[in-house]
Amino acid sequence: MKISKKAKLAMVGAAAAGVMAMSTTDAFAASYIPGSDIYACGGDAYLVASSSHWAYATGNGGCGGGGIGILQVNHTTGGSKIFPANTNEYFGDGVHSLQACFVTSDLSASYGCGPAVYYYG
Repeated sequence: MKISKKAKLAMVGAAAAGVMAMSTTDAFAASYIPGSDIYACGGDAYLVASSSHWAYATGNGGCGGGGIGILQVNHTTGGSKIFPANTNEYFGDGVHSLQACFVTSDLSASYGCGPAVYYYG
């Protein structure tokens, strides 16, 4: 069976596109965001970027039976919300910031948060 030149080029193009798509999604390794630490109650919480626009909080320790959370603030509306630490939250638009926090077990209050991070790249 003979394959036409156009078909060969299409297959090569499709293969290259697949490799590019894989490399762009796999290229960003999760990384600690320097200066995002909060030290309290004998523990350390900090942000980890899962991409240049998304991050989650992690660390060790907790205060008063609580744990670690991630605070997202919208600087346009003034709204904010605390999420569980392992939740990926958006922050790469210059409007939203993220902070690692020590929180109560029901995420209703914070024992302290690290510096606000607007973008990591």
